[in-house]
Amino acid sequence: MPKEELQKHALAFLRQHITAVLATSSLSGESQSAVLYYDVDDDFNFYFISSKDSQKIKNLMVNKRASIVIGFGKMVSTVQGAGEVEIIEDVDFNLFAKIIERIQLYEADQLPLSQVNKTGFVTIKVKPRWLTWLNLDKMTYPETYGKDFQQLL
Repeated sequence: MPKEELQKHALAFLRQHITAVLATSSLSGESQSAVLYYDVDDDFNFYFISSKDSQKIKNLMVNKRASIVIGFGKMVSTVQGAGEVEIIEDVDFNLFAKIIERIQLYEADQLPLSQVNKTGFVTIKVKPRWLTWLNLDKMTYPETYGKDFQQLL
């Protein structure tokens, strides 16, 4: 399958999901992973909203690299990657609204707003250096089914 077509299918897969694991590490190498709601743009940049004083932000202030995983648990399709992070002090409220809409918020405490609101929000932008897709789900994604990781970026 041509790479552009594979990327189109991968974006559709990513937009069907709402959570990703974001893994960071401190300067000393102590790792930390968190499940976060996300959005992704057409260039495969990932956007997350986090509390300003979270451990992941402390880690990212000293180590601008992170990895991401989408599709975990019982999933047999997964997108994985790693890249450089930009911490954006101003939260894009359009992004915030888009994430809220994507997760179909039904209760105020569904997001950890009380925790995030204590110190304020930041936006985390992950620009992947590499991104792969492993799709073992022939039933749901027959067009991209394969037994090997496929390079997206």
